[in-house]
Amino acid sequence: MLPGAIRCVVALVNSARAWLHAVISKLWEKTVHAELVSIQERAECLLATTNATRSAAAAVEIAYTAGRGSANYRRSPLQRQVRDIHAVTQHIGTAPAQYETSGRMLLGLMPDVPLILL
Repeated sequence: MLPGAIRCVVALVNSARAWLHAVISKLWEKTVHAELVSIQERAECLLATTNATRSAAAAVEIAYTAGRGSANYRRSPLQRQVRDIHAVTQHIGTAPAQYETSGRMLLGLMPDVPLILL
């Protein structure tokens, strides 16, 4: 892979992972201490998980592009990884629509998917 592509992949993955871990750590501590998790904190968690998924997809796309023509062959792990990560981006919990849901919650509105509040 090209050096610039490697740096971009590392930045995407590490920044998304750091934010997701920070949010989950905060929520875990609240849970351990039997504290309620606010709507704002749930929104931040939803936003961080959606961002992590989208960042992972972008990182795989960069690697796939850097793999050039050889990435198109079935024997290439990149070909399978592109399909797999795009399947994950369509999951209801991490689909792009969750950007809107988390935005609604951050603005004090009810989420369009009430399961988030359970």
